Amino acid sequence: MIKKALYISLFLLITCSATAAVYKWTDSQGNVHYGNSPDGPNATRVDIAPPPAPNKNLEQQQQQAQENYDSFKEHEAEKAEQTQQAAEMEKYKKDVEKLCETYQKNVENLELWGRRVYTMDSEGGRHYFNDEERQARINDIKEKQAKFCKGVKTNK
Repeated sequence: MIKKALYISLFLLITCSATAAVYKWTDSQGNVHYGNSPDGPNATRVDIAPPPAPNKNLEQQQQQAQENYDSFKEHEAEKAEQTQQAAEMEKYKKDVEKLCETYQKNVENLELWGRRVYTMDSEGGRHYFNDEERQARINDIKEKQAKFCKGVKTNK
């Protein structure tokens, strides 16, 4: 029975000290003091708000924020890669268009100028194409056109 009374007394003592009051007073020299017991007639009790409960979701919120940030960075990287690929594709299309225009001009020149088409040989002289060479060159260029220029629009 004595143990039970001792435990109850100890419990009450602990709970009372946890809710101990804080007092504020000013001394005769104008200095402000704080304490757990009033010291003088002008002491006032100060209510101290308990600290806010720790945010149990803080870790989860931080993890969600990190996931959002990672997702944003990943999206930005994908967007930059797509932009780069689009620029490379545009350059490739322009290069193919230019090549196809060159093929078309070469065929036109070979057909238009006939026997007057020539190449320079290793000694610096001119080698004029005969009809068979010219036709073989035209056929070669047209094969390349069929292979590389299908569906490509040229300026002509």
